[in-house]
Amino acid sequence: MLIRAFDPARDEGFVRECVKGLQNVERELDPRLPPADQMVDAYLDALDERVREWEGAILIAEEAGAQVGYLSMFCRVPETEPDEPAGVYALISDLFVDPAHRRGGVASALVEAAEKLAGERGVPVIRLEVLAANRGARSFYERQGWTERVVTLEKALPQPDDLTTSSVEAPPAVDPR
Repeated sequence: MLIRAFDPARDEGFVRECVKGLQNVERELDPRLPPADQMVDAYLDALDERVREWEGAILIAEEAGAQVGYLSMFCRVPETEPDEPAGVYALISDLFVDPAHRRGGVASALVEAAEKLAGERGVPVIRLEVLAANRGARSFYERQGWTERVVTLEKALPQPDDLTTSSVEAPPAVDPR
């Protein structure tokens, strides 16, 4: 297996299909996410901008000359929150392996290459986000030595159209003077 840098001339279509494939997998877990065809162009534009801004990389896995996996990462993401450790961190943005090539070490090789690249750039920590419902991905990352750092909880709130009667009154307006 070969892990190499993204080459726009030969990989642009493959990465586009990987982003769409990843979005389709995530939509199965969270149907609120936009359909792949509706988000892919804007997503790829944002990815390109972030790769440039945060010294990132797009990695391609090949087997027998065929593209089989994709990983995008940002190597120098600045910490902006005042209550977090100062400095930069690396972030794996996307990881997708062609379904026909899963469970063959492709994802492990891509993650290992990302970790090596981040280390070579002097970054002290690498992070990623995964949907809580994506048990397979979470299990994979845990086997690779990743641990939870922050867990984000979410609760859907009733929307005005969902409320027929409300027992909660709106708070009085406050005069900003």
